[in-house]
Amino acid sequence: MRRVIAVSVILAIGGPAFGQLPQPVIDPQAEGILRKMSALFQGARSLRYSSTGTVSVVSKTLQKDTVTRTTVSARRPNLVRFDVRRGNVAVDNISDGSTMFSYVPPLNAYLKRPSLPNLEGLVTKYLATQAAVIDDSRFAYFPLMEDPYAASIRGASKVTYLGQETLDGVACDRIRFAKLPSNVDVWFEAGDRPFPRQFVPDTSMMAKRLALGMKMPDLSLTATVQLHGWELDSALADDLFRFTPPADAVEKESFKEMAQPHQPTELIGKAAPAFKAALHSGGEFNLEDHRGRNVVVLDFWATWCGPCVMALPLIAEVAKEYRNKGVVFVAVNQGDSPETISAFLEKRPVDITIAVDEEGRAGMQYYVSGIPQSVIIGRDGKVANVHVGLAPNIQEILRAELDGLLGGGTPPAEAVTSGSGAAQPPR
Repeated sequence: MRRVIAVSVILAIGGPAFGQLPQPVIDPQAEGILRKMSALFQGARSLRYSSTGTVSVVSKTLQKDTVTRTTVSARRPNLVRFDVRRGNVAVDNISDGSTMFSYVPPLNAYLKRPSLPNLEGLVTKYLATQAAVIDDSRFAYFPLMEDPYAASIRGASKVTYLGQETLDGVACDRIRFAKLPSNVDVWFEAGDRPFPRQFVPDTSMMAKRLALGMKMPDLSLTATVQLHGWELDSALADDLFRFTPPADAVEKESFKEMAQPHQPTELIGKAAPAFKAALHSGGEFNLEDHRGRNVVVLDFWATWCGPCVMALPLIAEVAKEYRNKGVVFVAVNQGDSPETISAFLEKRPVDITIAVDEEGRAGMQYYVSGIPQSVIIGRDGKVANVHVGLAPNIQEILRAELDGLLGGGTPPAEAVTSGSGAAQPPR
């Protein structure tokens, strides 16, 4: 289902080149708030905050939220920790003043690059596009710029004060920045400390392009970034800005090298990657608990994936047959929230253990690029076989392989990947 990839387009827009731009028309009330905001951040030695960016795509046949969570801790001039989580993407960025490290926990790999003299350089060169929901990195992260006021108005043709509104019980001043490719509304806390609380870009043109490209005329697209937990001049521990790579971590030259695709079949014959995941029904699944005791089948799936929805009840039937034979089935959901899974199960009840892998970390460990994907793990903890897509005889395939493993045999040397309709999980 390649249409889901389009959800991430707005999240991956790089910042533009930074040249000279004309000054916008700014109404006095908006300028006063922005000047006050700029003085607030310029006067702070350190700052910390978190943001949650949500892009929602909805139509009659598709409903998908892509959530980017970012946590920022910074101390001037150039110490920063910038952690990003989006789907199965996880990146921890740490500048210790001389080196910028970018560590990807699911891959246990990292980059090491020279740090830069100030936070503005670090954000615009290394960090902003990892968590971009707003297209201009200097605008989206103006609190970290050398001149927050200049960064906030840069690229705008007009800046307008729209009045005061309440967000989550807090009085906020709403300001509209007329920009290309889209206007952005920003809500600032009213009063002497105008922290930005929310960004909302106008996504109407993007929605029209997506609807046309995906041939879904009823498609709607919204994007919101909420900022919270603001702290200025708090005591940030020195250890926050230090990074020591894990002993078994691998240094890479670039994110491109780090993201070279792996085939799931590479796992066959190797020790299954260890992972823990919350169970939808409560409790936790720990693969290590079953080593030496059970054969384990992991079925990676998602509620929006048509082939997965077709395969899940078929796999659940096999799971029931082998429940008392030393075989454990776990349907590992990719990217859906617990609430989305609950709503799905209300409409389509299925008797199988479901694990929640909302950030897709287990999926990344198991090289999941198309779903459904089933991974069969022997009692010895090694991957015995992998199936990608929905094979019409998936039940017969699983029964034959499980009987072979339970009888001390081994499954076929090659994975069955002839199933049709494999969908791509969101990135």
